[in-house]
Amino acid sequence: MQSARSLHRWVSYGAILPGLLLAVTGVALSLMPLNEAVSTGSLTPAADVSVADVASAIARDVPGVERIAKSANHTITADFFHADTFGSVVFDPATGNISPKPEPTGMWGTLKSLHRSLFLGDIGRGVTGLTALSMLFLSVTGVWIIVSRMGGWRALISPPATRGWKLVHFQAIRIALAGLAITSLSGVVMSLSSFSLLPSTNTPEPLFPDLSGAQMIAIAQMEALQSTPLSQFRELIFPFDGDPTEPFMLATNSGVAFVDPATGQITAFEPKSLWGHLYELVYLLHTGQGAWWIGLLMGLSICAAPVAVASGVALVLTRPKSPLSGIKIAPASRAKDVILVGSEGGTTWIFAAELARKLTEAGRAVHVAAINDMRENYPKADNLFFFAATYGQGEAPESAHQFDKVFAKFERKDIAVSVLGFGDRSYPEFCGFAQYISAQAKRAGFECLDELTLIDRQSLQAFAAWGAQIGEKLGISLTLAPRLATTAPTHLTLLRNTRLGEEVGAPVSILRFEIPNKGFAKFGAGDLLGILPPGSDVPRFYSLASSTKDGFLEICVRRQEGGLCSTHLTQLVPGARIKAFIKPNPQFRPARNSNPMILIGAGAGIGPLMGFLRGSKGVKPAHLFWGGRSEQSDFLYQGELKTCVETGQLTQLSTAFSRDQSPAYVQTRLKEQSSEVARLISEGAEILICGGVNMAQDVARTLDEILMPNGTSVAQLKSQKRYLEDVY
Repeated sequence: MQSARSLHRWVSYGAILPGLLLAVTGVALSLMPLNEAVSTGSLTPAADVSVADVASAIARDVPGVERIAKSANHTITADFFHADTFGSVVFDPATGNISPKPEPTGMWGTLKSLHRSLFLGDIGRGVTGLTALSMLFLSVTGVWIIVSRMGGWRALISPPATRGWKLVHFQAIRIALAGLAITSLSGVVMSLSSFSLLPSTNTPEPLFPDLSGAQMIAIAQMEALQSTPLSQFRELIFPFDGDPTEPFMLATNSGVAFVDPATGQITAFEPKSLWGHLYELVYLLHTGQGAWWIGLLMGLSICAAPVAVASGVALVLTRPKSPLSGIKIAPASRAKDVILVGSEGGTTWIFAAELARKLTEAGRAVHVAAINDMRENYPKADNLFFFAATYGQGEAPESAHQFDKVFAKFERKDIAVSVLGFGDRSYPEFCGFAQYISAQAKRAGFECLDELTLIDRQSLQAFAAWGAQIGEKLGISLTLAPRLATTAPTHLTLLRNTRLGEEVGAPVSILRFEIPNKGFAKFGAGDLLGILPPGSDVPRFYSLASSTKDGFLEICVRRQEGGLCSTHLTQLVPGARIKAFIKPNPQFRPARNSNPMILIGAGAGIGPLMGFLRGSKGVKPAHLFWGGRSEQSDFLYQGELKTCVETGQLTQLSTAFSRDQSPAYVQTRLKEQSSEVARLISEGAEILICGGVNMAQDVARTLDEILMPNGTSVAQLKSQKRYLEDVY
């Protein structure tokens, strides 16, 4: 996938300017079929009549008629030469009216020339053909990247879990995709045909017949023209100056025929080739000529293409500098050391780049890639390093979700493996994915360069110690000191500290901060607030219960025994200041649709769920299941939640308190309402869970029991991006 993304990026660089030009002119030209249909009165096809009827009427009223033709947009025109004058008229088969043919405007011709050749003749046609090919490649690789990164074809229609320029780019691609793929493919075919690299699209004339020269019969009596409906008609060329030894040439959707003017019968016929039929379909899809509504649909779709290009450029310009920049990365075929990275947020790449840099400086050939891009063989490699972060509850991160598939194909067992895990010990599944890799490597019989090493909270000291050990085994001095790039923190001023839960030993604070006037990133509910506690450079992250639109920044914090940051925060008084920054968390937020959402949380986990309710404004049904210890002491957001129920912003509120007279937990309420929960999920509801990992595991087991009779499971909902968790 990494190579596909690189090719996608580099091809897009070359296609940006000509691609934008073709897109803009293509959108303008998509209006041309409708303009023609409106200006000639052929917006819809007329009731079907025979060619004999039309030709007879035109011949009667237009002296010197030489040719009758029907355009792809059903406009009937007749060319004549009379009284030393050439001319053209438009015939309306519905009314029989004849009117002068409208003079073509220069605008359409100019747009056509610009779109087809950039006013550069054959060179320009070659450029536009290559651009069309590039746009087709970008469409295919764009789909592949979306499907690969987001877990299947459903990602093309599912709401994207992203924001900013990525969201704009993704949405624009989805809108433009169909039109862009169709017009670029058809454009490539038409370009190849114009350079005679594909078969000719013209139907050859049949052999010229020998005619008797007898007197011409009336056009209305000619059987060949009577049996040809106007819907099949393309062109009719009259004999020169009424010469009876010369036939009528009749072109239809099926082919080209000669008609004897003395008998009205077809004397010779050449059928249209299969390629001719296919090319006409290609031409229709590309230009809309013949179906003005197709032109409009293609034009509307391609309107999003310039947005996709512009947002793609913005992504490139705003992309953080790669940690691998400036490092001479060796090809996989020559590398002595291979570093494979599994990262979710990108920090693990910084550690991998530091190892690659120091090994390269020591004269070793190093190759670095994502775990998903692991090769079947590294012929010259001695060591294989896995740098693995963990996502969720021990799962593989984005760049490593194909580990089992690629690892099973790896051919060598004589290579030494080292696994380095990155995580946070406060999570139960600390470095779970790294431990899984290590177990799989041992099970497969690989030699271990060292024991599994786990790095807690990006500890530079632990990483440096690991590097020193690896250096000793490789016989080199290895001093590892990566520079971790973090967002510059901003000072936030506390507006309010609402404390609850002291009586039941679960002290929680709802902290509301003022949003700085300048320089602070926009945020949404579910994003993370990174807070630097006094005396520490390691940020602690808390889910946001508000968005920028709310006008304040709010988090829920439960004081942990011995917790440096939580203790500091819960003791703050209004006016106090903290250092913090925003970390986007697009993977945890409701979809932008009207489907119901089931919000499940416990304790301080209600924070982002409350934020989702505030942001929904009652647009979608919302059911909240939340658990605390006592209704009297730690019912967080009690007043606001009751107001949400009264106004309809919250469809249903189900609470459970474990220390009250009738103790209950969140899963208790889910079981009690199992039928309603199952119904909501069958109707497309999404589930968002926030709170402790034990609660989340209990909820998952309960929901599996509820869903089993319907043949559904939590795993299936996760694969559909309808089961989202923020657990700790």
